[in-house]
Amino acid sequence: MCLRLVRTIILCISLSACLAACQSAQAPVNADAILMPERGGDFRGISIGDKPKAIKRNEQATSVYSMPDELIYRFEPREMDSTWYEISYSFNDAGLNNIHLDVYPANEALEEHLSEDFSNYYNQRYGSGKLSGGIQQWRGMTDQGRFVTVALSSGKGKGNRSCIRLVFNESNP
Repeated sequence: MCLRLVRTIILCISLSACLAACQSAQAPVNADAILMPERGGDFRGISIGDKPKAIKRNEQATSVYSMPDELIYRFEPREMDSTWYEISYSFNDAGLNNIHLDVYPANEALEEHLSEDFSNYYNQRYGSGKLSGGIQQWRGMTDQGRFVTVALSSGKGKGNRSCIRLVFNESNP
C-alpha cells in the first residue's frame, strides 16, 4: 500500500514537471526574451557609447560579421516556432551609436504579437510613440544621458520573409 502511494506521488510529480516544461516550451517568443531588459543598459545589457569589446563580452552568441565599426550577431531559429533574429551594432569614434534588430517571426500571428509587445515596451520606456508612414518612433534619453531615437516597423526582409525591424540610434537633442 505504501509503495503504491509513493509510486503515485512520483508519477504525479513527473507529469506535473513534464506539463510545465511543455507549456514553457510552447510559449511564444516575446520582446523581453529578445531585448533582455533584466540585464540593464539600453538593449540586452548594452549601452549606447559602449566599445566593441564590451559588446563582444556581453552578447551571448558568436558574431557572424566583425569589423572595427560593426558587429553582427545572428540568433538561430527557435525549435518551437522557427523565429530568428539578427542584430547589427554600429560604432563611431565615441562608441556604439546604432543598433539594428531584424526579427523574422514564424507566422503572421507571432509577427503581430511581437510588434505589439515591442511597441508596449517602448511606450512604457519612452512614452507614447508617434506613428508616421507605418513606422512607430520614440525619442528619449538613456540612463547615461544620451538622446536616442527608436523606430519600429514591419515589412519584408531576407528571403521575402516577414520582418520586424527595430532601429535604436543615438540622436541629437
